[in-house]
Amino acid sequence: MGDEWLWTPKPSFLSAWRALPPKETHQVLEKITLLEQDPMPDGKAKIQVKRKYQGKTVYRIRCGAYRIFYTFRDPYINLLALLRRDEDTYNEELDVEFLGGFDVELEDHSRPVQPDWERIFAPREPEKKRLPEPITAELLANLHIPTEYHARLLAVATEDDLLDCPGVPNEHLSLLLEYMFPKPLDQIMQQPDLLLDELDDLLRFKEGGLLSFLLRLSPEQERFVSWALRATGPTQLKGGPGTGKSIVALYRIRSLVRKLLEMGEPAPRILFTTYTNALTKSSEQQLGQLLGEDARHVEVRTADGVARDILGPAAAFPGLADNDTLNRLLRQAKAQAPFEGAVLQKQAQQQALDRISQPYLLEEINQVIVARQIGTLEEYLRARRPGRKVRLSDLQKKAIWSVHETLAQVLKREGLETWQQRRVRAEAACSNNHTLPCYDAVVVDEAQDLDPSLLRLLIKLCKSPNRFFITADANQSIYGSGFTWADVDECLKFQGRTSVLKANYRSTREIGEATRSYLAAGALESEVVEHK
Repeated sequence: MGDEWLWTPKPSFLSAWRALPPKETHQVLEKITLLEQDPMPDGKAKIQVKRKYQGKTVYRIRCGAYRIFYTFRDPYINLLALLRRDEDTYNEELDVEFLGGFDVELEDHSRPVQPDWERIFAPREPEKKRLPEPITAELLANLHIPTEYHARLLAVATEDDLLDCPGVPNEHLSLLLEYMFPKPLDQIMQQPDLLLDELDDLLRFKEGGLLSFLLRLSPEQERFVSWALRATGPTQLKGGPGTGKSIVALYRIRSLVRKLLEMGEPAPRILFTTYTNALTKSSEQQLGQLLGEDARHVEVRTADGVARDILGPAAAFPGLADNDTLNRLLRQAKAQAPFEGAVLQKQAQQQALDRISQPYLLEEINQVIVARQIGTLEEYLRARRPGRKVRLSDLQKKAIWSVHETLAQVLKREGLETWQQRRVRAEAACSNNHTLPCYDAVVVDEAQDLDPSLLRLLIKLCKSPNRFFITADANQSIYGSGFTWADVDECLKFQGRTSVLKANYRSTREIGEATRSYLAAGALESEVVEHK
């Protein structure tokens, strides 16, 4: 065995660790430290679990009211689960589940009793499954669930009520469900392995100072970290949720930094874009763990944040129309839109427009016309609209175009704009401003969620197309936005530079297959997949 062990906790272990009461945290940490000295079973505190899980030998170490389940293989100790020991939880068979049965009632049968058939056959409401323990303010604080949700969660007593708790984000509900109903070991073994730099990171994570951990890459994921770095054009890595494509993108950045430094670039600049602000801080922390001092070469931004900086001071921006306002103004634009032709032609256009729902009409204007920067009616009549599902006649397109132009005028009068209009302005400003700083490489995560205008902007900010790398969800369609990669920019042709991650570490194989089957009709456009 090696002199120094590397720690690879599973997400389930980290969920239980975060929920630990403070007084028991150090006791558990002391036991983990003992494993670092020697993880071998001793027949006392450390024993081997009787059965194997996913073909691997599992061990557990006693820790007061808790048991830590782990595996090890030089140089890794894999922390699987942290479970409270009581008479109702487990007996070294963590995947045994009570499935219910008859509730036997003992009665006095010394004299015949007529069965109460009405009661026996009366319809019954299914009994809600109560939570194994109450939700407490201490538990919510340990899980770092914001206090604004505490009142709602403290009133929850059953699993159904927890699943349906109104107004509480799914990420917080998932933390509680993971704690209340620990996964069986067979499922935990399929989760990804995370990496700890040092054991003290567990305390930082529990205290909220560390948001997440790096993923220990599988052999499949490792292949794509430096894959096609010498390609002649941009590269794309696709995969469904849970395949780890986002973390591969972070490791890809490390490869890019090393390559640029080896090429003699003293201070390379790399842009990494995430889709939401919530992901930027955790991505920055992970890059800090991964790159050390070299993290200074990387900027982590949302694509909209990049666009905002290009446009200049926020005070100069028109206001953003929220959904309610935008729908109100769209109804106004529909009522005011002028239609060409004789009376019958105008009536026909109005009828054609009435057959289109308001949400679809708004999406057609924003995602197809504005985001793709279609500038004339003639261009719109010729435009391909892949995946928009509703085939539009020329008459309908003319009516939509009239509403689009009227809506633009109404928004301008109100001093408002849409997100799509703002992104188009930023892309135009980028095209016209040749003094903007460019990046040596650009890595775009979840590219299928971006408008074509944002993608064009990011391409313009990258000095070399062969250092433009994107990840995209293979189970989500860009077709719903009415464009393909080739519609975005001439350089976005991935033939021979596209590959797919197939192993899923978040859900079971059966769920993944069902999802792929359901979404097959709307999958990303077919491209030549590179298998190297």
